[in-house]
Amino acid sequence: MSRERNDSGDELSDISSEASSLSDRVPGRARHYPTRRLIWLALGLAILFLIPFLIWGKEFGAWFSAEGAIRRLRAWGPLGGLAVVGLLVSDLFLPVPTTGIMSAAGYLYGVWMGGACSAVGSMLSGLIAYWLCLVFGRRVAGRLAGAKDLSRGEALFRRGGA
Repeated sequence: MSRERNDSGDELSDISSEASSLSDRVPGRARHYPTRRLIWLALGLAILFLIPFLIWGKEFGAWFSAEGAIRRLRAWGPLGGLAVVGLLVSDLFLPVPTTGIMSAAGYLYGVWMGGACSAVGSMLSGLIAYWLCLVFGRRVAGRLAGAKDLSRGEALFRRGGA
């Protein structure tokens, strides 16, 4: 590694600038690593979504198979349409196979009534998700990504649009 003298002939300032640039690459130093935070978040969410499968095991999968969904919706009787809406909304927080629920609703209640229940459930789920993002979105995004990366992302969307 060659050392060049700066205008004042001070080689120590070159060494200190190299050391400070190296410290930016060392984990836990002056630099913030949002990737590590996102990895922990993804791992936490994966564990959260696996909990129902670990608790109920094969029963959980059977509940949401085509036959299981039809059997459960029939058990609800006239309130089965509300069950469809509730299951579709619960997909915000639980791993519910919505395609199977919508298909079972169409099979049991017909194209129009099953489609209406599915559309209401999907719309309500989307509205609740939108409201949650509106109320908590920026604060949660700031915690997950950090203030610097959040402002960089916002600048990107201002330039390119969304």
